[in-house]
Amino acid sequence: MSSTVTTVTATAMAAAMSNPALAAILSLLAVSAFLAALIGRESLGAYSNGPYRILARGLTIGLVPLGLAFLMIALARVLQALT
Repeated sequence: MSSTVTTVTATAMAAAMSNPALAAILSLLAVSAFLAALIGRESLGAYSNGPYRILARGLTIGLVPLGLAFLMIALARVLQALT
């Protein structure tokens, strides 16, 4: 299964690098998902009830890869602006 995910990811990244519009759409989707998960985690974390805290912890798992994607997008934009 991981080889399939890796192949699909590599294909999507190659397509995004050759098509700026696709790269912009993927960036927008990643940033939107990151913000939605972050807002959801913070909203659910405000409750002291057990199930809400469990959901907030579950959202934290998804925030790590989305945060890394966000950092890579920001780094790419900064490097693009410098060159």
